[in-house]
Amino acid sequence: MFYHGLALILVGIARDRYADIPLYITGWLFIAGTILFQGNLYLTSLAGVRVFSFLTPIGGTLLLIGWLSFAYFAFRTKVN
Repeated sequence: MFYHGLALILVGIARDRYADIPLYITGWLFIAGTILFQGNLYLTSLAGVRVFSFLTPIGGTLLLIGWLSFAYFAFRTKVN
């Protein structure tokens, strides 16, 4: 969760600096992935609720796609 929080901060900074790049998609991927992945892990471990455990791999996939899209936009951007 720590690294995904840092990634969200970096996405916010990059979005302010490079407004022409659609980084909002990357931010929403990190948010949705964090809620589905880590939220379900917390729900399962703390409350014992296993009903939504099928969403955990979907959240992990969203986090991976978020990292890949962030890397794509980072390599595509020309720095002044």
